[in-house]
Amino acid sequence: MNPNEIYFARGGKGELYKFPPRKEPPRNNWQDGVLEVDLMNPQWGSYSMELSFLVGIDSNERTSLTPSDTFSEAIYTDLLRKRTPRLIPYTVHLQSISSFRYHRRLNTAELSCTYEVLNPTEVWRYIATCKAEVAPVTTQRVALNDTDLGDLGIYVTSIYDFALAPDVEKGVRWLSDSAFRSGRSIFKTDDSTRFEDKEIEVRCAISFQEESQLQATLGALARLLLHSEELSINGNRCYYTQMTDCKLSNHRFTFSLHFQLF
Repeated sequence: MNPNEIYFARGGKGELYKFPPRKEPPRNNWQDGVLEVDLMNPQWGSYSMELSFLVGIDSNERTSLTPSDTFSEAIYTDLLRKRTPRLIPYTVHLQSISSFRYHRRLNTAELSCTYEVLNPTEVWRYIATCKAEVAPVTTQRVALNDTDLGDLGIYVTSIYDFALAPDVEKGVRWLSDSAFRSGRSIFKTDDSTRFEDKEIEVRCAISFQEESQLQATLGALARLLLHSEELSINGNRCYYTQMTDCKLSNHRFTFSLHFQLF
């Protein structure tokens, strides 16, 4: 590795593809239990992401560093600010170096860095413009509006339905995956309790060979989420709120999409 060069560590750019969260839209909670939400003018919030890099360090610089002063050394922050813009396609602010590990034999340092995304609309603009042919996967029986996620090339691995068990912690909450796999309805019927403050979390995976395929799949998903004033998930009215748990490894990108039901 060349000194003073920076590359993504293995799996270290998973959050680079994280969609911006949606700010809570204006809403009215009427006395009859009907939740009215204004989705006409969506606003997207700023957020933090963590990326991991490999940094080449020459031997002269290495001898001047010790583990105790690593985080205060200007060499790392200067290199990150100068070299990472070519790796990150939108405007970010380096907040901190959250972890450091030096590989003595390779003369490289591995850094985990926390960035603030300053303009979420830049992220949407970048992701939504990624277009290519996307091969569909098997039908997933989870549809956003009239589009099955399988048609976008997205696998659904599990669904957490807070409307079915809203008071259970995430680790042991109602997992409706078995119902989903058997093809049965995973959502409450229309005559049940209203969906106020309930959400659906859809755990997804994208398999790809070339990164352009991943970008195209996420681009198709971003265009669906961005250009739809109102969404429905399997016929239930909702809106997108955030993407979490983004991980990239071995030609597989996993993430969770969160939707607010109303």
